[in-house]
Amino acid sequence: MIDRRMRRSRVPREALTLYLEAAAARSGAAAAALATSDGRLLGGAGADHDLERIAALGAACAGGGAAGGSLDAVVDHEMRGEDLYASTVTVGGAPCCLASVGARLPRQRALAADLDRILGAAPTR
Repeated sequence: MIDRRMRRSRVPREALTLYLEAAAARSGAAAAALATSDGRLLGGAGADHDLERIAALGAACAGGGAAGGSLDAVVDHEMRGEDLYASTVTVGGAPCCLASVGARLPRQRALAADLDRILGAAPTR
């Protein structure tokens, strides 16, 4: 098997950041974040973006969030016109949110499997 990764780390949180940087670059996303289902940032990539905000908003969107259009209004205001994509993925047996800005990260199941492998026993709660 050929290992195509140029940058790697044995430290799970660093490896998560490197993986999300590569996934965002491949998809054209400006930023990507992995969060717990309640919006706590686990890791992310996107130097010009507030990753904690992306994590919190993504989790709210993926989990159903506020009723009516109020969540849409908050997202529009906070993202300042950039598109936010969010989905629920299972990592380490726990529901998490994978959020991205500007483009959707493709192959969500494969991403979730990779994230599960990268984080291993690292806590996601």
